This record gives sequence, structure tokens and C-alpha cells, in this order.
Amino acid sequence: PVRDLRFRLGIERSGVGMWDLDIETQHVTWSENAGELFGVLDKRKIPYDFFLSRLDPLDGERLKRAIAQTVATGDRLDIAFPIATGRAARHWVRLRAGLVRSEDGRPHHLSGIALDIDEVKQVEEALRTRETHLRSILETIPDAMIVIDSRGIMQFFSNAAERQFGYTAAE
Repeated sequence: PVRDLRFRLGIERSGVGMWDLDIETQHVTWSENAGELFGVLDKRKIPYDFFLSRLDPLDGERLKRAIAQTVATGDRLDIAFPIATGRAARHWVRLRAGLVRSEDGRPHHLSGIALDIDEVKQVEEALRTRETHLRSILETIPDAMIVIDSRGIMQFFSNAAERQFGYTAAE
């Protein structure tokens, strides 16, 4: 139907890729933009092993375990990992999927979406770096420094504050 085509085109144009793992044939079928996330152009159907080869071996093993758990339990798949593509040294992708069963109830497909989360991961990394930098400043200043949130709860005690007041941050 035309409505389904509009939905599919809208999803693809928003940057969300679609993918499907046929559990029986061990082939992955994906939309063009999902392939681009993995640095693979002009291939819509690939062997599962080739799909896994696009990942770092440890992430590939983690993904295989997550897929096996989804197949065994029917839980949703939700996993993120970095991949190496031609456009960046490290690019983050998040896969989400659900299990599709055959008429007799056997696991048949794992179908879902592939999201480009690289920008989110870059922001997270920048925040971690900034927090580490701020924490090192607060830990080395000679004055007592206490960080209190909007509810009046102490979030951070500098080393000088611990020495001056005799309390540790854990207390």
C-alpha cells in the first residue's frame, strides 16, 4: 500500500536504517542507509559472517551473544558498538530489533532498525572529558569546595573540604 511506502521512505530519509537477519539462512538484508552506516555500499543482502566482520571482534562476539539471547528468550535486541568505516576512524551504531516467529512458533527473523548514534557518543565523550577535567581541578584546589545540587544534596566534596570538615564524600 501507498501508506506503507510513505512510512518506509520517511524512516529511511530520517537516517534510520532497517535490517533483518534470517535466522535459518544466516543472511542479513538491510536498507541502503543501514549498509552505509556499516560502510557497505550497493549490497542489500550479505552473509551474517560478513556483517559481523564489519565489527571489532569483541563487539562481534557481544552482538552474537545478544542475538542468541534474543532468539532464546524473545527479548528485544538493543546494542550499541563502534565500527570502522571509510568516513571515520570510529563510528557508533545502535541496533534495535525484535524477534519474528514463523507460524509454528519457531524463531525465524530478527528485524529492526540501525541508528547512527555517533553524535550522541561524541557529546558523551566530551562530557566525560569535561567532568574529569573539572574533578581534577576540584581535587587539587587548596580551598574547601563543596558542590550542592538544586535540592540541597551534596554532590562533591573536594579533598580540602574533607580535610577541613573531617568528613569523606562517602559519608
